[in-house]
Amino acid sequence: EVLAHRLGLIPLDIDARLFDDIEDEDEATDRNTVVFELKVTCPAKPKKDEKGADEIKVAEIDEEIVANNPHLDRATLAAAKKQAIETPGRPYTKHVYSGDLTWVPQGDQEERFPKGIKPVHDDILIAKLRPGQTIELEAHGRKGIGKDHAKYSPVATACYRLFTQVELVEPVYDELA
Repeated sequence: EVLAHRLGLIPLDIDARLFDDIEDEDEATDRNTVVFELKVTCPAKPKKDEKGADEIKVAEIDEEIVANNPHLDRATLAAAKKQAIETPGRPYTKHVYSGDLTWVPQGDQEERFPKGIKPVHDDILIAKLRPGQTIELEAHGRKGIGKDHAKYSPVATACYRLFTQVELVEPVYDELA
């Protein structure tokens, strides 16, 4: 349920006006549905060699990029290379991002959308997998409106601020003011 909800909230980089509206009793077609596929597995934890380093080696040029850029860390490099992440004191995990979704063209969608259909952002976290866990799914997306579900409503996050009101019981003069 949580996975389906997270997938449903991923915005797609496509003009929704190019798709037909779909009612609950309508059949899914290439004119009203987009299909994505996701196949991700978290491998077993890599074994350490005699020096204590992972058997899975990272290319030297990648190590240099991370070492010379203070804005990148090991987790960023691992995510970019689609590796599982091992952080001391934290469980061994593989992060699944929206960029891992693969568009599966249906009918004439390949001709209608030559650039392809993809998520707006490739770095939206979908799930974290532990060793041996796998996600294999086919997701069908459809156009909707805010009247049907809040996830289709194009609104911003609401917030509030506390405005305090200070009342002075006595007049304040000179240096105390």
